[in-house]
Amino acid sequence: MKRLRAALADPAVRLLSVDLFDTLLLRGTRPEFVRFADVARQQHAALGCVSPGAERLLAARLRHTRRAYAAARAAEGEVRFDAILADICAEFALPAERVELLRQVELDYETAHLRPNRALAAVLAADGRPWVVASDTPLRAEDLATLLRRLLPGLPPPPILASADIGRTKRDGGLFDHLRATAGRPADSILHLGDNPHSDIRMARRHGLRCLHLPRPAWWRLLHRLRAEQSRRRLRRLG
Repeated sequence: MKRLRAALADPAVRLLSVDLFDTLLLRGTRPEFVRFADVARQQHAALGCVSPGAERLLAARLRHTRRAYAAARAAEGEVRFDAILADICAEFALPAERVELLRQVELDYETAHLRPNRALAAVLAADGRPWVVASDTPLRAEDLATLLRRLLPGLPPPPILASADIGRTKRDGGLFDHLRATAGRPADSILHLGDNPHSDIRMARRHGLRCLHLPRPAWWRLLHRLRAEQSRRRLRRLG
């Protein structure tokens, strides 16, 4: 927080842009594929007798997610979680309204496992400058607002730029251009905070924004990487 307070001492900074996951809302070391399996079991329970089974739900999630990211890369767009859920429901002939049930299971899981970065939230609340959330995510801005309300209820809700809604990402820089245009401010008056060295730092800097790297601790990155590789190997063995 010392580096952040030093950056905020510059009066030329007029707007803060904050990454959400692993910056303002912190994940544990469970890798993404393990989270998918956890959610699939909970979705299976929520669907009850119409569920195709947790393993089939997980397999469908992985398959449709992989296809969605391949399509997004080809079109320089973004993945939409709603579209993935709709594809899963179509595959198992589930009614379209089950998309909302599956989304709520996901949000409940995230609420239970994310941890708010209260130190950063306190700085944002005390600073007084306007700020926005800028997130590369398949989730809608409405979903991110739900997570913020649940996990940081005392923090005034900021505008949220979600790549799934806008179709432009931080990793390709388009979300930063969108932020600058909608905020109506010079790029060098915006300070972006985030954990990802490419999306949050290199691309923010390339598009003219100031930036501050707030990485997770080294022990967390190492443990997360080891657990992620272990889960990939397990999934490969399962085909």
